[in-house]
Amino acid sequence: MSAPVGISSASFVRAQESQALLEFTLDAANLGRWQADLVSGSIEPSARFEQILGFAPGSQSWNHEKFLAQVHPDDQAAVALAIYKDCEFECRILRADQAMRWIWGKSMTYRAIDGQQRRSGLIKDITDRKDAEFSLREIDRRKDEFLATLAHELRNPLAPLRNGLQIMKLASDDAEVVAQTREMMERQLQHMVRLVNDLLDVSRFSRGKLTLQKQRIDIVTVIESALETSRPLIDVAGHELVVQRPVQALCIDGDITRLSQIVSNLLDNASKYTPNGGRIEVGARADKGFALIWVKDNGAGIDRTMLPRVFEAFAQTTPSIERLQGGLGIGLSIVKRLVEMHGGSVEVQSAGRGAGSEFLLRLPLAELAADAEIASAQHAAQNTAAAAIRILIVDDNLDSAMSLAAILELEGHEITTAHDGLAAVKAAAKIRPDVIFLDIGLPELNGYEVCKRIRQQAHGEDIFIAALTGWAQPQDQECCRAAGFDRHLVKPVEIRAIQQLLDEIGRKPKIVRRNRRDPVHPAT
Repeated sequence: MSAPVGISSASFVRAQESQALLEFTLDAANLGRWQADLVSGSIEPSARFEQILGFAPGSQSWNHEKFLAQVHPDDQAAVALAIYKDCEFECRILRADQAMRWIWGKSMTYRAIDGQQRRSGLIKDITDRKDAEFSLREIDRRKDEFLATLAHELRNPLAPLRNGLQIMKLASDDAEVVAQTREMMERQLQHMVRLVNDLLDVSRFSRGKLTLQKQRIDIVTVIESALETSRPLIDVAGHELVVQRPVQALCIDGDITRLSQIVSNLLDNASKYTPNGGRIEVGARADKGFALIWVKDNGAGIDRTMLPRVFEAFAQTTPSIERLQGGLGIGLSIVKRLVEMHGGSVEVQSAGRGAGSEFLLRLPLAELAADAEIASAQHAAQNTAAAAIRILIVDDNLDSAMSLAAILELEGHEITTAHDGLAAVKAAAKIRPDVIFLDIGLPELNGYEVCKRIRQQAHGEDIFIAALTGWAQPQDQECCRAAGFDRHLVKPVEIRAIQQLLDEIGRKPKIVRRNRRDPVHPAT
């Protein structure tokens, strides 16, 4: 192609090179270009411009009206004004295939070489960016709602706990009233503990720090353990509870604590979303190599549009203010993650609002040959009482130390308490305990330094030392391991977990120190 009259060949070549470079740059940036004649209104588009709008290059004749016809009706008025100004805009378009996309646009007026004013502009598909923005806004909204819910749910148990203390003070001579009040306070405290534990579980999942302690377990044991945890909530609501136990032994390899948590979460969920006096059913049976566990209720049900989202973290089927009872919206997310860690699956069925819900768990069955041996071992373990153990409890919170000491003394253990780091080191040297429950945040010496000093004592290597602390981050567990702790327990720890630990230690003929390189196991 020869240069136009009046333009040198060199200038023409440089102009062609500049044009080619411009087209390459626009294409690499996924930008569509257009030029408009202000007199005729016709538009000369680039190939990328037409592709963004969903048309084959060269297949359409373009003008402002044609372009506006592709803009979403709700955005047409704003875009009609924008394309006649030097400005940027964002809008939705309906492509040729009717798919909705978001585009960014920019236009400007310039004087062409022939002296005529023209308009030129760029467009770019920004759908991915807008989707990300919408997702972030939704996450932020759900975060704010969750924090508000968390504050509400943590405050809720405090009122009956405070009232209970006042009742017990005023009616201290009425044994029946005191007993009823204590039961109420225990339920509320357990509710708070489970809220905190759920939050810790979500954190462990996100960091990949949650592990399973697997053993051979009968499904009946799982269901009974879950019922023990959830029955107070079910009884308070006056629900009819139907339990259908399997006719034959169904054994799986799993973590008894976590499996009980799964079923208990589902039972709690059923109780919360079922009006008082409802019906809850839990049962299990064999199903094609799996143990099928179901939890069914005749409560509020789940809207069909919500069914795919019920296992998402912080997702709730109804606004917090409308629910029958509290919750953080993370219980079902925890259920799903724990079930999948056991190689199983979970699903939910509901015919809609007011039609009740049914959750179905499938967990792979274990080999059945050793069932009798397993049942015998479990029975023996359950009936083996912990021998009396010499225990040192170290905590600067006097109420915490003395209440734990009182419980363990009632179980026949020999208890000594200390309330600062130096006193703990002296007490360990004097009484030579078998087990130490040691807080980390202490006056005089912190728990890490206390543990190190006790390990340096003549008998220190033989003591089982467990951190009993509110510090629960991975770095805290690593600091415990480095200091020489055997176990990392997070406050508030269930007394049953401490009893199981002492039972395990008490059955051993001698407390044997573990390899110091082994990981410190957190409470689960």
